[in-house]
Amino acid sequence: MGKNRKGRIERVRRSKISKKAGVLEKNGALKRVNKKMKKKKEINKKKDTKNRYYREDYKEEELPYEKVHRSFGQKEDLLDTFRLPIKTKDGQIYLRKGKNRIEEASIESSDTFKVKNEEKDVKIEKEEEKDIKEKLASIAQIIIENPEENIEQLKTLYDMTMSDTISIQRLGLLTQLAVYRDIIPGYSIRPLTEIEKASSVSKEIKKRRLFEESLVSNYKEYVSLLSRTIKDGYKFPEKSQQQFLSNISFSCICHLLLSVPHFNCRDMLLDIISTKLTLKKTDISFNECKKTIEEIFRNDKQGKISLEIVKKLTIAIKRRNYNINDTILNIFLELEFLSQSYITIEKEVTNTRKRKHEKPFMSKKMRKLEKEKKEIENEMDSVKRNNQEKVKIQGEILKLIFTTYFQILRNGLIDHIYASLRGLEKFSYLINVDFFEDLLKSLKELLENTFSVSLNISIKNNTKGGLLCIVVALKLLSQQAQMKEIINLDLSAFIFHLYSIMIPMSLNTYIEADAIYKSKKQENNVSNNDNSFTGLSEIEILEECFDYIFFQDKNMNVLRAAAFIKRLFTVLLGFPEKSVIKSLNLIQKLIKKHPKLNCFLNSNEKHGEGIYNGEIDNPDLSNPYLSTCWELVLLKKHYSPTISSIVDKLLCS
Repeated sequence: MGKNRKGRIERVRRSKISKKAGVLEKNGALKRVNKKMKKKKEINKKKDTKNRYYREDYKEEELPYEKVHRSFGQKEDLLDTFRLPIKTKDGQIYLRKGKNRIEEASIESSDTFKVKNEEKDVKIEKEEEKDIKEKLASIAQIIIENPEENIEQLKTLYDMTMSDTISIQRLGLLTQLAVYRDIIPGYSIRPLTEIEKASSVSKEIKKRRLFEESLVSNYKEYVSLLSRTIKDGYKFPEKSQQQFLSNISFSCICHLLLSVPHFNCRDMLLDIISTKLTLKKTDISFNECKKTIEEIFRNDKQGKISLEIVKKLTIAIKRRNYNINDTILNIFLELEFLSQSYITIEKEVTNTRKRKHEKPFMSKKMRKLEKEKKEIENEMDSVKRNNQEKVKIQGEILKLIFTTYFQILRNGLIDHIYASLRGLEKFSYLINVDFFEDLLKSLKELLENTFSVSLNISIKNNTKGGLLCIVVALKLLSQQAQMKEIINLDLSAFIFHLYSIMIPMSLNTYIEADAIYKSKKQENNVSNNDNSFTGLSEIEILEECFDYIFFQDKNMNVLRAAAFIKRLFTVLLGFPEKSVIKSLNLIQKLIKKHPKLNCFLNSNEKHGEGIYNGEIDNPDLSNPYLSTCWELVLLKKHYSPTISSIVDKLLCS
């Protein structure tokens, strides 16, 4: 009984506990709960062991889970972060992400703030530049109004120019240029000697000396500043601010040379310009320097400045081993020399003083006229003395120029041969007779080595260069008309080379290139002042050669003329239309001058024995009278009516 009672009490107690937990023991729910609790306990034990091992391994470092990147769930408005969805061809829908409206607004506000700040900075810079501009103008006006008293203000102008901003530097350089052009006197200032410094002078002279000293010192600083800016400009690229400033410095130097060429520091200015002109690269400042030198050559009456410039340029050309631009050699063509008629011969001075009893009686009026005559004679003598000085200066200039030309011809520098030949052609009437042999020798070497038609060089360069050498040699001899009887120079080598060069001319497609270029220039109303042989086409140079050989020479060799006519008939079949017309007119002119040459036009007449040797380069040995002008038959059927009409006239004559 007692045992049964205890068992009931135990069941009642358990049922109460199960009721409190909300689980009935009868359907087995309590068993399931107990199992879950056991599993949880086991999992927690495993985690504790893992954490213990981690803590033991990473005592001083961060734990691995702490190193993993965390994603923070930021609350964003979907209307702001996502735009309207897009549906693709597959039928899938994608959301488009965009910037938050708040972020966009902040970026826009920051951009506008930056723009406003930049605008403020630009306004401030413009205001500062305007103030400095006004200050520079006021200081310049003060100096120009009274330069002797306000000469110290030049230093303030120089200090204001030494700014960091390039716009202010530009204004400072140009302001100083305007001031110096206005206040520089019409003479060069020399330094005072020790005796002059020690001597006592008046207040006015002392004031003038102080003005001159300060002017020269400030002017030297200004010129050195210009040279420094130019040197700095070479280190930077073309379109940089420093290069822009160096171009302004070059223009300042050019203006100084044109306005005040007589003043101090001329050597420094000429050195800067000569180094610029000897560079092979051309730009705005190069062209400005070139125009400045050409204008100085044209305006220089005495020739002293021209001599200095030529010296500087020739030294700079030699220093660069003639690796220069062709335009620098063409600058020398602007020099204006006196003709040979101005060269005076010194006469023996005789004692024209008469004794008292030998003097004729003269009235008051006659004495007055005699006095005026003496004054005029004295003026004429001073002009002659000036001409003698000019002749000496021009002799030195010519010596420098011709040595440069001869060096180019001797070294065979093809890039500069045309320019040197052009210079020799222009100044041929001034070349001394002593130089003739050397010059002709160098021209022969050019024909044999550089412009030989047998070399594998382009026919265009060979034929044009050879023709130029020949025409320069012929012109040199024709210009010295007075010395022809004394000089007996043999030009047969040049004539033979002209005869041999005519066949390659017919193969040259550029035979009328320069003439076409000239006509295009005239159509475009472009001024063309090139009257030299280098500006002519090859057929025009050939005409000039024929003129010197056959028309200007009185003792013409008719056999040689016949050989040239036959060679010209042969080669003109390959010429273009204009060249054929010029060649036929030239032949017609030759036949009119020498009627013996009419035998070419008659196929029945033949003079001499043997055969015609048309392939020989010596016209004297070709036997031209044994040939016939069969080319006229082909030219009569030419497509051009002018050519066929000229041929008809030749056959009828």
